[in-house]
Amino acid sequence: MTKLKNLLRCYASGMGIRSISSTFHISRNTLRKYVRKFQESGLSMEQILSLSDDKLADLFSDGHSRNR
Repeated sequence: MTKLKNLLRCYASGMGIRSISSTFHISRNTLRKYVRKFQESGLSMEQILSLSDDKLADLFSDGHSRNR
């Protein structure tokens, strides 16, 4: 979840989607999904950064579990 927080921090500081995706080796579509969920949450960056990993995972999950 630290990676997710860093992605969002970069986005909030004005870094572009393409630059962030290249830096963190994540697809642009995945990054856009995270940014959209961040914007829809209505939370400030400070609030996002203060969330526990579990709360952050709940907020950014797509409803599908990777564990089977």
